[in-house]
Amino acid sequence: RENPFPTPHHIFPNENLIYHGYLGCSPMYPTIAISLHTLAVFQQACCVCPCFSIHTQCKMLCHLHNMPYHPYLFQQLTQAFDMYLEIIHHINQKIQVAHYHNTQEWRLRNECPACFYHVKDELTLTFDWLVSIDGNNSLKQWDTTVYGTTPHVDHHTARSTYWLSNEEVDKFKYEVKARQVSLIY
Repeated sequence: RENPFPTPHHIFPNENLIYHGYLGCSPMYPTIAISLHTLAVFQQACCVCPCFSIHTQCKMLCHLHNMPYHPYLFQQLTQAFDMYLEIIHHINQKIQVAHYHNTQEWRLRNECPACFYHVKDELTLTFDWLVSIDGNNSLKQWDTTVYGTTPHVDHHTARSTYWLSNEEVDKFKYEVKARQVSLIY
């Protein structure tokens, strides 16, 4: 008899795990898998409470599964979460291309027109636009003598149209200096 619900043929274990809603913690032969739902919940928890660390998440999962914590579990959860974020990024890129939202200036032109829309004869405000990024919390990582912390080097590259790369900013460094010199004379 033929199976009325044929299962797809998967070559690699992670293909089969993803099909069933799990992500393996190693690329070829995973021994531990984490549900995509758990990774999505952790991602949202970090958005709501940035101090909720992946280390805390790992210890919580160990407690929920009634097993002792081991440092290698933290490494595996970190690798799985990084891969989850990579998958989400690629999916979002494909969605942006399908909706034609993939140009560099799309976000600036379309996402918040109400903020930049002005009505004829509208009163001008003292501040047209007020922006706050992180409440200056990132400065705590800069001066180790004041806060007594060790600096954390972040090797991640921001993949967003919100941020400009150093190369894009550096294109204008000589233009600004030239403009300042011309104002002096």
